[in-house]
Amino acid sequence: MYIATLSRVKRRLEIPDSYESDDQDISDLIDGVEQEILRLTGYDLSARTRTETYNNIQLSRTFHLAYRPVSSITYTKGFYPGSTSTTWTNLSTYIVNAELGLVSLQGTTGGVAWPPVEAPANWYRNRNVTFSIVEVQYVTSAKSIDKDLIDAVVALCAYRWRRGRAGAASSSSLGGASESLMDEAIPSWVNAQLAPHIREGILWCL
Repeated sequence: MYIATLSRVKRRLEIPDSYESDDQDISDLIDGVEQEILRLTGYDLSARTRTETYNNIQLSRTFHLAYRPVSSITYTKGFYPGSTSTTWTNLSTYIVNAELGLVSLQGTTGGVAWPPVEAPANWYRNRNVTFSIVEVQYVTSAKSIDKDLIDAVVALCAYRWRRGRAGAASSSSLGGASESLMDEAIPSWVNAQLAPHIREGILWCL
């Protein structure tokens, strides 16, 4: 558990701290929810080196790396469509927005021939150079977690715990508050809390 604590989730569920029979089950639920939220947001909670592969990336097009914030790019390399060479083309990547993990493929480095000899037609797809495979290695920095994200994790844990305990019931009332238990993976009120942390899709450089 990195975002929400067991005691905080138990308070949301109005379970006394002294009642420990469900602590392990609740802890396992918190771990699963946190991993799901981290995948949705792309946040890295500790600095680490990551290596990822992307398909059909064009020069000058922006795309999101899987994790953020991005501290630095270690290397970028790519294959172009139809290449019979086993040698990667060294590329450079510009960090457009470190906090969002938004980067842009800029071009070759190290004096590599540009464009490659006998480049196939789809190399210039959409009037821009396209690499069929791009590998990026980068370093993230630790993300500090905002209170609203903590609240969202706690709320989602409580929602799923109550839904699991209520079974087929359409709603659950606890402490005078009623929550819908429809088959929503993430209910609307939690989505509203998560919205500022969810990145938009791939964008185009202007």
